[in-house]
Amino acid sequence: MPPEDDNRSQQRTGLHGALSRSRITGPLFRYGLSILRLNRTRGLVHGNKARLDHLDRRIDDLRRDLDDAHRKTDGLRHTVDDMRRETDTGRDDAQRQTDELREKVRRLEEGLRQIGVQQTALSQRSSADLARGDHARVRQDARIAALASNVDLVERIMLRNPNEAIPAAPAMTPASIAPRVKSLLDDFYVAFENRYRGTTEDIASRQAIYLSELDALNADSLTSGPVLDLGCGRGEWLKLLRDREIDGLGLDTNAGQLAEARDHGLAVREGDALAFMRGEPEARYMAVTAFHIVEHLPFETLAEWMLEIRRILKPGGKLIVETPNPETLTVGASTFHMDPTHQKPVPSGLLDVLAETVGFDQRIVRPLHPHPRLKEAMETMPGDFAYLLFGYQDYGFFARRPLERFEADGQGAV
Repeated sequence: MPPEDDNRSQQRTGLHGALSRSRITGPLFRYGLSILRLNRTRGLVHGNKARLDHLDRRIDDLRRDLDDAHRKTDGLRHTVDDMRRETDTGRDDAQRQTDELREKVRRLEEGLRQIGVQQTALSQRSSADLARGDHARVRQDARIAALASNVDLVERIMLRNPNEAIPAAPAMTPASIAPRVKSLLDDFYVAFENRYRGTTEDIASRQAIYLSELDALNADSLTSGPVLDLGCGRGEWLKLLRDREIDGLGLDTNAGQLAEARDHGLAVREGDALAFMRGEPEARYMAVTAFHIVEHLPFETLAEWMLEIRRILKPGGKLIVETPNPETLTVGASTFHMDPTHQKPVPSGLLDVLAETVGFDQRIVRPLHPHPRLKEAMETMPGDFAYLLFGYQDYGFFARRPLERFEADGQGAV
């Protein structure tokens, strides 16, 4: 400190001490000092208050910022929750689709497994047939030819122009088939029916439902008469008629099946059905039946059959037809083509229009024989889809010759 400042400080200290010790000036001096200190304290308080107000404003700003942050955080939390829910939903959908795909793969593998079993069985049968000699080889050639024909048909369906019709297979008549081949085909068809249509007892139990259609006709003297069974085969239906004391006559071209029918004492003839009906008098039969035969005919031949059937039926007599139901996909796309003698499926609507055109009335279609897997399918897929895949395998068709008299030439009603 400079000497001058030191001297002034000492002088001020001495003056303060003299004033404070004086009885007159001392109280005033001390009071003045108190006022100065008070004013200085007030200044400090005002300054601190201003700083506190400033801090309060900053705190309020921080609170608002914090509230905004909370709101944004809540918004983000809701967004995250929504995203999590969407993710969970997507995961559930993906899991469901994965499960459905696995089930489809499982069914495909099962189908391939069954095909493998069938292929193995066919190979084993082929080996056994080859071991039995020349006749077995001829039968095997016939099987392979039938299989090749079906493969050709599928290829034409898959590859043809949508506007191009599939050419119809040429109709084969007994006269156009060499005796050796006809004998082979007769043996083949007997074996085929034994394996795939069932035993004679199975077929008879399925055909018994038609007996009630004949009872009323047989009880009426105007319609009572014999029954003509076209494509009678082994004669299951003729046996049922005999048990009902109804005269029945069967027609077929398969010598092997007719021999079996004759062994049971049934009235059967070998020959062409259309030629036979043309030689029959008008209004002779109470009913004409055709079980699983119309699908073997070209449409023009079927139309001629319908004309002749109407002519030889008594007024009020019935036509009864049973045929595979192509509206069920497992039939129309698969089992129908197992029989190489099938021409083409006959939808019920087509048969109904043909019968109406020919002049039949009281036409009825009755679905028959549900697929063995229908019940299982109803539990695993929508009902319409289940019936489309595994519905009724056959249908029965019933039509009546009207009661008015048919013209002598067989071409229309009077």
